[in-house]
Amino acid sequence: MPAGQIVTFYSYKGGVGRSFLLSNVATLLTQWGYRVLCIDWDLEAPGLHYYFRPHMEEPRSGLVEMVLNVRDQRPVDALEGITQVTFPDGTTMDLIAAGETSRSYVDKVQGIDWDSLYSDADFGNILEEWRKVWINSYDVILVDSRTGISDSGGICTSQLPHVLAYAFTANQQNLDGVLDVVARAARARNGLPYDRSRLLTLPLLSRFDMNEEYERAAEWRTKLKTELEPSYNAWVPEGPTTDRVIDNCTVPYSAYWSFGEELPVLSEDIRNPQLISYSIATIAALIARKLEDVPLFTESRDAYVDGAIRSGRRGGTYRYDVFISSTLSMMNEARELYRLLAEEGISAYLPQENIRPGDSWSEQLRGAIDTSQHLILLVHENMKSHQREESNYFLRQTLDDHSDRKVFPVIASWDARRSLPSIVQNVVAYSLSDESPAHIARMIKSQIMGGSSLENSAAFHQLGVAAENQGDLSAAERHYRNALGVDVRAGDRTGLAASHRQLGRLAQLRGDYTTAELHYRASLAALEELGNRTGIATTYHQLGTLAQLRGNYQQAEERYRASLAIDEELGDRAGISSNYHQLGIIAEERGDYEQAEERYRASLAIEEELGNRTGIAAGYHQLGTLAQERGDYEQAEERYRASLAIEEELGNRTGIAAGYHQLGTLAQERGDYEQAEERYRASLAIEEELGNRTGIAAGYHQLGTLAQERGDYEQAEEHYRASLAIEKELGNRAGIATSYGQLGVLRTEQQRPADGVVYTLQAWELEKATGRPTGNSLYWLGRQRERLGDDAFRSLLHELLPDEAAVSIMIATEPRGEPAAHSGSDPLDGPASAEQT
Repeated sequence: MPAGQIVTFYSYKGGVGRSFLLSNVATLLTQWGYRVLCIDWDLEAPGLHYYFRPHMEEPRSGLVEMVLNVRDQRPVDALEGITQVTFPDGTTMDLIAAGETSRSYVDKVQGIDWDSLYSDADFGNILEEWRKVWINSYDVILVDSRTGISDSGGICTSQLPHVLAYAFTANQQNLDGVLDVVARAARARNGLPYDRSRLLTLPLLSRFDMNEEYERAAEWRTKLKTELEPSYNAWVPEGPTTDRVIDNCTVPYSAYWSFGEELPVLSEDIRNPQLISYSIATIAALIARKLEDVPLFTESRDAYVDGAIRSGRRGGTYRYDVFISSTLSMMNEARELYRLLAEEGISAYLPQENIRPGDSWSEQLRGAIDTSQHLILLVHENMKSHQREESNYFLRQTLDDHSDRKVFPVIASWDARRSLPSIVQNVVAYSLSDESPAHIARMIKSQIMGGSSLENSAAFHQLGVAAENQGDLSAAERHYRNALGVDVRAGDRTGLAASHRQLGRLAQLRGDYTTAELHYRASLAALEELGNRTGIATTYHQLGTLAQLRGNYQQAEERYRASLAIDEELGDRAGISSNYHQLGIIAEERGDYEQAEERYRASLAIEEELGNRTGIAAGYHQLGTLAQERGDYEQAEERYRASLAIEEELGNRTGIAAGYHQLGTLAQERGDYEQAEERYRASLAIEEELGNRTGIAAGYHQLGTLAQERGDYEQAEEHYRASLAIEKELGNRAGIATSYGQLGVLRTEQQRPADGVVYTLQAWELEKATGRPTGNSLYWLGRQRERLGDDAFRSLLHELLPDEAAVSIMIATEPRGEPAAHSGSDPLDGPASAEQT
């Protein structure tokens, strides 16, 4: 168990609700599952036990008795003065009250000489031993310190705590007094003869009334931001988050709870912001999470509190290593995996094995996910609705808690990846068509526990995926290459195929099609050696996509047909559908719209037969692009909206963003620029919310084309450069080439063809280096040549390029009328590459 933390609640003056806050925070933390100890160190005016009186017996001893025993040289156990508090829900916490509630209490307190205790009774070292016992026995220790400046108060503010939470009200004497004591505590802390981390300070603005005198309240909030800044330096990031932290740590005035010693958190809804318990729960969560994850604290208070509650219920550990989410059609595989994991020493929760008739299904599932460290998603052809609920619930927790919990997709075929949540689609998946269940169980074990060199390959894969998700493609490539090295040394053909596939996909993402092809072919060779027909079909499909991106449609069709033949032989309906879909795109690119529609509808029919809503949405989307190509905008919009409706029903944010993006291109083609911008910005907002850097770059690119069509060249350049910056950050050479090409077009339209040539040549060189089609760049170089004249163009080329390359471009840009066919549309009509769309 991790060590606990000590939090002292301090106030310079009384009447600010310090003990009220501490007792209610303690109650909530206890009910959330944390091990809590409260210590009443306000010995001159004890009162903490009054809040817990209905739930405990009268204290028979406490801190005073413990201190006096030290004075009298009697051995004292750090936990001997405890009184147990039991709440109505059965949860319990411990209290070290100030002392026995008897008439002799005052005399006992007056018999304590703190200076003498430290000098004669070695109290400093004894207190250190108590402190060690407390933080090893509890998750949270809350100390109620007396007000003002006193000998015992110094113990509470300097020697004991990890965090000093100070309560104050909005008046100058309170503020000045408490800040002075906090500064003194920090200085005293630095002079202690014990090893201590920096003292963290948590300001709690108490009994603050925003309902009356709103303007004066706003003035005080502005004043406090400046005055409290030193208290936040150690744990709050710089910037506007400070305002939100102050808001979240403000406890409103409540006349109802100002009478007596009450625990409103036992009866109030902590999610109702109108109630005082809402603020108390916020502070309790901040303490439970040790003042960490401040961005989440300021962005989503409810998610932050939920994370603290889950952590408490887990008690710092997970009951299960994995939760297995499966469908009825995969139940045999799920039970086999459950058995194999148990043999590997991995504890798993399989709902069908654990939930009994009559149990509350949703409540038990959520509880099981809360207490499972990782998630296995077992998917046949597409995820079912209950799996989406389970995975979304797990992923929200993982992202909110910034934890190291992982998702392990186990799929029947590679096309099942399309139905996975967008955030999981780039995670390394285990395919039952490529690997045995026993091998998958061992690989999952290696991810959870670490293991042999063979298993380290999977670890490197996971590191690669994590780097990709953070947009660091260079680090991702390094990790995948490490995995490949392990596979080569181990002679693992399955691993070799997987590593080459990942490196090929990464090269394709970066627009380096030559390198991508080399890796895909290496993967194909390993799969053919293994006789893995499903893997071979998948790799032919990937090679087809690569040829398509290069504009080599004949080769693309050959590869898709090779993949299709194997899928038909295996009866893989999802694979057949995927190949028909891609063959439809090839026909559309060639202008054979009748054949394209026929293939799209063949794919759509299979997806409808399979009940694959994600595939159906993709089919309607592609039929929409076909209608748009034909100029039938009404039908195109109808099909895009049918696709969008399904994506919204599935909650697929990536698909929704793509839908809005395509509806934007439709509006742009119609000349409705206002509607186009509205749709592009809706798409961009989702991509930014998802953190999808590639999608964000595409959004800025499209906004650039829109501004360019409107003649707003300054704004167009701003958008193109924003897109270019992201593509450079991602290392996406295809995207970089597209942005340079578009900037070249822009300069040409601005009557600056020489500048246009510089950008277009950069695009041309990147296209050539990565094996992409260069027709678009050569077309615009030809246009720029017309504007400049042959002599000026030739001179500029020789200035910018080696003579051989300059001559090559002069030959390639000889006037021949309209440009040859090339992949992607004219930059003036939208994105110039498949990657941008």
